[in-house]
Order: sequence, then C-alpha cells, then structure tokens
Amino acid sequence: QSQRSHDEFFGRRWAATFKYSQPITSSLTFEGTTYANSFQRDWFIANGPDATATGNTQFLRDFSVVGVRPTLSWSPNRRIKIISGGKFHFEELEDVVRSGTTPDARNGTLDQEAELTSLAGVLFTSAKFEPIEGLIISPGIRYERVTQEREIGLRAGVGGGNGRLTTSEIVGGIGLLYHLPRGVELFGNYSRNFQPPTFNEATDPTSGTKNDLGVETSNSYEVGFRSAMTNLLSIEGTGFWIDFDNQIIEEAGILTNAARTRHRGLESTITAGPWYGFSANVNATFLETEFLKGGNKGNQLPSAPELLFSWAVSYEFPTPIGPARIQLDGNFVDEQYTDAANTVAESPDGNNGQLPSYHVTNLRMDFGVPKTTVGDMNLFWGVTNLTNEEYRVRRQAFVNGIIPGVTRTVYGGLSLKF
Repeated sequence: QSQRSHDEFFGRRWAATFKYSQPITSSLTFEGTTYANSFQRDWFIANGPDATATGNTQFLRDFSVVGVRPTLSWSPNRRIKIISGGKFHFEELEDVVRSGTTPDARNGTLDQEAELTSLAGVLFTSAKFEPIEGLIISPGIRYERVTQEREIGLRAGVGGGNGRLTTSEIVGGIGLLYHLPRGVELFGNYSRNFQPPTFNEATDPTSGTKNDLGVETSNSYEVGFRSAMTNLLSIEGTGFWIDFDNQIIEEAGILTNAARTRHRGLESTITAGPWYGFSANVNATFLETEFLKGGNKGNQLPSAPELLFSWAVSYEFPTPIGPARIQLDGNFVDEQYTDAANTVAESPDGNNGQLPSYHVTNLRMDFGVPKTTVGDMNLFWGVTNLTNEEYRVRRQAFVNGIIPGVTRTVYGGLSLKF
C-alpha cells in the first residue's frame, strides 16, 4: 500500500503534424514537414509519507515544441538517390515551483519561476547508391548546432539567473545492404553520434549551479541479417556494439557523465503471418554494458537490463463498417541496477537498490471507418497493464524512493486521415 497517497500527477498533451510533397521535375522532389506539440505536466508531491507530511512541493511545467523539416530529393535513376535538407526545432519549458502549506495544497508560495528554451539547427545530406545489382551503399553527414538559454528567478532573488549554452558537432555514418537470393538480406552500419545535455541537465535550475555535464559522443557498429523464410515467416538478427565517451547516465534521478562506457548485444525478431487474419511476433534483446574507466570500472550501467522481451498476437477481421483488429501484447524487462556501484540491497529510503524484473500485458482494439465525410477514421480502445501488475520502473532520490509503473489504465480515441 502506498505511503504517499497525497502525491498526484496531472498531464495534458496535444500534437499536430502537417506534411507536404511537391515534384519539381521528374527527378527532383520537395518535401516539407511542420510539427507542433504541447505538454502540461504537473506534479504535487508531499514533503513526506502520509504519517508525517505537513505540506507539499508543486512542480508545474508546460512544454511547447515547434519545428520544420524541408528536404530536396534527387533521383536521376533507380540506382541513385540523394536527399539534402535541414531541420529547425524550437522548444520552450515554463517551470514553476511552489510550496504548499498542506499535503493536498494546489496553491502556495512561489519558490521558482523559470523559462528554458532550446533552438536546434540541422543541415544534412544522405545518399543511396546501388553500384551493382543487390548492393546498396548509404553514406550520410550531418551538422548540428544547439543553443539553449535560461531565465530563472528564485524567491528572494537568491541563485538562479540567466545563462546560455551552445554546442555543435559534425557527425555521420555509412550503411551497407546486400540482397542475397531467396529473400535474404545482409547489412552493416557505422555511425558517429552526439547528444548535448539539455540545459536542465547541464545546470541546476534551483541554484543556477553548473553540473559540468559534457557532450555525449558515441561510435556505433551494427551487423545483421533479415530473411523472409516463407510467405508466413520471417526472422531478423542483429549484433551491435556502441562505445560512448561522456555518456550521460542517471542514478536515482541524478545525472552525471560516465566517462567511457560500452554497450554490446544481440537482438532478434521473428514475425509470423498473416494467416487467416492471425499475426504474431516476438522480439528479444540481450544487452551487456560496462564501465571502462573510473572507480566503477567493470560494473554494469544503471537502467540497463540484460534481457528485454516483447511479444504480440493479433487478429484482423472485416465488419460491416470496415476492418477491425484486436491485439494482445506483452513486455518483459529484466532486473536492473539503479546506480553505478551496482547496489543490490534496497536502502531504507528506497533511493538505491536493484529493481526486480516485471512483465506487463496490454490489450487494444481498432475499428476502421473508411471514406467518411471528414476522411478515413480509426476508432481505438485499449487497456494498458491488463492484469494490473505492480512493478517498479525507476528510483528517484528527489521524491525519496520508488517510482511505480502505470497501473491498469483504460483509454480510447479516434484518428482521422484526410
């Protein structure tokens, strides 16, 4: 039974995407995508368990995102295709923190009012060449520049302040794909990637103190195969190896750079069907992670389970108004550490200790209603965590302990395509 029944979360989200495509010549095409979304996420967290709570802290956050992605695609023949373009992405976080005088308070004293913004610009070129029949080579290069700004005001004007951070990097990679007879494909990829810390990660909004997080970079290698063994059965297997520098990891909600780390593993997917409306698939990932430097050298990384397993079974059938589909699926997550020291025993406050494994089952139904007056409609209904499994997804030092997984949740809605 929860010892913190006063804690409450409220969320509201909307999103919209607009896509446009226009041929310019027989070999040149312009495509553009514009997107926007907003997410209101409010946490009300008591200052202790029910028996001792006397007030609460209120984290009121509004996220806004807008972006555009224009591209030009040139394909003079079936063996050559080159895509060049850019992406311009803006996001804003309005972050308000208040202190309430009761565990259930929804108003209180203003402790912090912050505005964090990010502007990212990307220029890229990728290509696909087929020099000989069956062999496809796909090189690419990308330049990224991210500028982040903050304006933070705190109660009594202590700490906070303004700041600005700009990071940029040139990254790229190359992929190879070779088609063999009887539906077999062999592939291999290499890419260099970078991930700057968000401003909220790189600085402490409460005090304005820099956390000195460096930019995360990585070199990723992948080899594998795909095979359509029959019309009803296909299999895919992949081996991967990723070397990180300054990987940003989380320990009980606290972010830090992990110096040099390594991820390597195997992933396999088997898909069956459709057969008289029935389809099924299973996916398994075996992961090995390791710190390569520092005091935790040889340990596993936190939040890195050694086994992930998912499965799904679906049945599609016609109805008088359109096609319908019902799906039952599940996800298994192996036990995992929550700190770099690989602590197994759970601490009294719940901040440290290994998280046990869990399995969650979901159900979803879709009903298609084509060619309505407003376009093609899809009605859907589902249940997340069908068996109401109790499980833990992570630990968070700030709220003193365990963050539980989502309990049984019923949802429904509709989508339109026009």
